[in-house]
Order: sequence, then structure tokens, then C-alpha cells
Amino acid sequence: MRMLNLHNIEDAKKRLERYDPTSFTGVDSSFRLFTNRINVQTFRHINSLNISFEHPVTVISGTNKVGKTSLLLLLGCSHYGFQRYDSTKPETVLRRHTWRDVLPFTSHETTTRDYAYKLYWRIGASIREGEGKRLHTSQAWTGVGKASSDPGRMNAQIRDREVRLIDLERLVPARNFSNSLLRKITSGTGTRVNPDIEKAFAYILDLPTTLEVNKIGSHINKLAFLISYTGEPYSSYNAASGEESLLNILHDIFEAPNDSLILI
Repeated sequence: MRMLNLHNIEDAKKRLERYDPTSFTGVDSSFRLFTNRINVQTFRHINSLNISFEHPVTVISGTNKVGKTSLLLLLGCSHYGFQRYDSTKPETVLRRHTWRDVLPFTSHETTTRDYAYKLYWRIGASIREGEGKRLHTSQAWTGVGKASSDPGRMNAQIRDREVRLIDLERLVPARNFSNSLLRKITSGTGTRVNPDIEKAFAYILDLPTTLEVNKIGSHINKLAFLISYTGEPYSSYNAASGEESLLNILHDIFEAPNDSLILI
């Protein structure tokens, strides 16, 4: 795994701006894995939406019900390695998630429309595309929206990269979470986080590089940290909400495998 180097960050930014996501000639000029475009024919409240991704960082903004979360779910569930923290267990562990985890239907709902979308992506110089469909009669997904037992099958969930979805529950302050987390912190011991998390945290908030961050407890999908740089260490319970949210985001990003797709 590559280590984070902030000494030549301006050069790195300029090199990133020169990257061409549409093609691949090597890791020095582009990305080996890239999601190029998604075309949504019908999904939930979205109809006829076509979005191209032309930069490694894409911000989707808009008012309520324009489809921001829907797009993240479509991208996540198009990958076999769609990993999220398991909210059904007290242990903080990652688990593969599927459509039934992120878009369940209750007995009070009636779906009368079929869902369909197309996804276009690149693996090296190889351009790929797949179509995902959900028939309201069978309530089952096919194509790129469904896993296949054949790893080589093209029109099935993508297996070449992992996906992490950092949803709103990951940003809830520890003090607003279950008291079980506080009890586990009291009886637990700390573990220092990945040094890259500390470097990025210090860089973004302009803090001393001598900063140290330890993970001191976890419960379900929530982590608690101890931050030390002032001589008076403080935990997630006494950190600013922005500090804690940033630490959770950085933790999930840097703990993901290289080349992962990060959805926030």
C-alpha cells in the first residue's frame, strides 16, 4: 500500500489534474479503474438521467429528491464487493451489502414500475458496459445489478474493485450514540490508527504533525477515537463534531483497499 506523502502535494494536485480518465496508458497518466457514466432509465423517482464522470472526485448536489442517494445506491449495488459496516451486530465489522440491505420494500408499499439503468466503466484500457434491471413482477435484479456465480461473466456485478459507502450514520457524533459505546471505551484499550489518517487529519485542520490518534472503542457501525496533540488528550465525546466526522471519513477511506470506489 502506498504511503501518503504531503511534501509535494501541489505537484501531486497538478499531476492529478492532467490525468485522462477516458483512457489508460499507465498509472502515471490515468486511473486503472474508472466509472465513466451511468444512464438511469427508471429508478425510484428518477427518469431519463444521464451522468458522466470526468474527474476522480465528483460532487453531486441538489435539492431533496433529485436522486443523490439513488445514484450512490446504483453505483454501490453494481459491485460485488459493496462493503458497509454491519448495523445488525454489536461488533464493528464490514459486511457485503446487496439490494435487500439498502432498498427493502415493506408490506405497505406497492411497486408497479420496472427499474432499469446502464453503467459504463473501464478496467485498464478495456471499456465495459452493463445493464441492470428489476422487474416489479419478480422483484429480482438481473444484469449488473445482480451477482453471478461466474466471476468471468460480463453483464453482472463488477468484481474488480471494492466499494465503500460512507453514509450519514457514520457521521453521527459519538455522544449521540448508544451508551454501549461509552461502556466499551471504559473497558477497552487504544489502538493507533493508520499513520496516513493522522497525516491527512493534521493537514486538513492545520494541526501539528506530531498529532496522534488512537481508536479506543467501537459498537455496531460507530467508532470512537482519542486525539492527542495539545498535552491534553480528548476523545470523540469531547471533540468538535467536524473533527469526529472527518476522522470517520478518513478512517473509512484509508482502510479501504487501493483502487476502491468511495461513495459519500
